[in-house]
This record gives sequence, structure tokens and C-alpha cells, in this order.
Amino acid sequence: MLKKTLIAAMLFSSVGANAHSQIPRHYKKVVLTEKVAVPITVQNLNSYAQTYEVMSDEKKLGEITLKPNEKRKFNVTVRVSDTERWVKKEISTRSKPREGQTVITHIFTTANLFRASVED
Repeated sequence: MLKKTLIAAMLFSSVGANAHSQIPRHYKKVVLTEKVAVPITVQNLNSYAQTYEVMSDEKKLGEITLKPNEKRKFNVTVRVSDTERWVKKEISTRSKPREGQTVITHIFTTANLFRASVED
């Protein structure tokens, strides 16, 4: 019984844990320009400051550092080169582990964007 209790305590312990949230999960929009700003909101759910990499289609765009429980809304600019079809872009934030951390959280927003062609 003690062994099961210790295992449960280790599994649910917050020591070295890492958590954050990101919304929206899905974003869909018809756009007219090649460069599109996709709004996302990220919140640090940890009791300590955490740095996150901001990525678009697995390419690192930059980093943000959030204080404990801080929530920040910002735009990620993506490029939609193709016209007259839906294009899928994956925007994500990935935690940068602090010393001693082994868990990395990586959350995605799927942006489906349709770039309409504009005639002059």
C-alpha cells in the first residue's frame, strides 16, 4: 500500500512539472493579403516564470517569458502565398525547460486561411 501511495504521489507531484495553455485551438478566416496576423493567447499555469518558444510550422519565430499565471495575447504573422484555396498553418508555443525539468509542453493552434484573389 505504501508503495502505491508513493508512486501516486510521484505521478501527481508538481515538482518539475510544466504547464501552460493556449487559445484558440482552431482559427479559420478568409483573408485578402499575403501576410496574416493570427491572434493567440498564452497563459503560464506554473507557479514560476517560464519561457516559451513561439513557432509557426515548426520554425521558431521568437520567445516570450511569462510570470506565474500571466496571460498574454499577441499576434503571430504568417504568410499565405497560395490564392483561392485553404492553407493550413500550425502556430505553437513550446516551453523551454529550466534546469532539472524533463517535461516540455507544446501546444498548437491550427489556422485555416483562405486567401481570396482580388481583381483590380
